[in-house]
Amino acid sequence: MRVLGLIKSISSVAGALLLGGVLLLPPTALAAPATLEPSIQLPGLPEAGAPSFTFSEGANTFGGNIQSWYDNYAVFQNVGGAGGSYNFFAHSTGQFSYLESPDTGFGGVAGILDLNATFDSNGTLQAGGTITITGAIAGIGITDPTTQLMTAELIDFVFDGDKLGFAISNIQCAVEIVGCAKSETQVESVYFGLGGNFEGIADLNGKHYRSTIMSTTTVPLPAAAWLMLSGLGTLLMFRPRRAE
Repeated sequence: MRVLGLIKSISSVAGALLLGGVLLLPPTALAAPATLEPSIQLPGLPEAGAPSFTFSEGANTFGGNIQSWYDNYAVFQNVGGAGGSYNFFAHSTGQFSYLESPDTGFGGVAGILDLNATFDSNGTLQAGGTITITGAIAGIGITDPTTQLMTAELIDFVFDGDKLGFAISNIQCAVEIVGCAKSETQVESVYFGLGGNFEGIADLNGKHYRSTIMSTTTVPLPAAAWLMLSGLGTLLMFRPRRAE
């Protein structure tokens, strides 16, 4: 199932709902999140890869410590009952990994990933959704934890069992993220592993849904680098044979 679009929401609303205890959770939503393979791909979305940011790489569950409910979660918050819309919030905090290339990675600290979206009652993504990642990555010279590492707009949504995926575009990155192409047309992806299967908004029937998450976000390699790599491959492929 695929849907298009999203609208920007305020994540503090989800926090207020948590304190009120009004979220209705499927039993499976309390399990540890699904494992995300480095090359995960859902139909119609770009494959995950490098460069990328990954949060919550280890198993994460909602524990007795109330703080564990605020660190890594995904929430579908119903507005208006069974025929109403849904606000979606995904939030991850803490240590994270930045994969600069398939074989080069760096650890990040004080990371915050926030993704906000809105769906109509049919599960259709509405325009305006965004993802923002902040944090410090000392290995590439970013020591200020408030640095905005990446922002992007959400343009597509796919789910399959315990995995959610968004297509992202209009990607902007900190200058130190060398593999990020500042292009309004380049499309990449963000994936979330949930604590249990998600059956779709229609199946929620006006209820809220909350799950622990793991997440990975892929940003694009600049077009110039692709051209250089493809040109190198061409040179190697068509190297003249030396005379005998």
